[in-house]
Amino acid sequence: GNTVNINASWPIERIVVTSAGGVQAFAKEVNGQRDYMSVVIPSVGKGMYWMTFYGRGWKSTEKFIVP
Repeated sequence: GNTVNINASWPIERIVVTSAGGVQAFAKEVNGQRDYMSVVIPSVGKGMYWMTFYGRGWKSTEKFIVP
């Protein structure tokens, strides 16, 4: 499906999904949520994507692949 399950230790303010080519595919404000959350993202084409999580004073990026 199009659901990403996230377990965050730090409060997340914003989530951004970017294609390998640098095009932003999705962005969502989550207003400081932490612990377990599910985020529904729109359908994206096959390929590699980066999901960046932004908090107050930090950011973290993880790679995922759509086969």
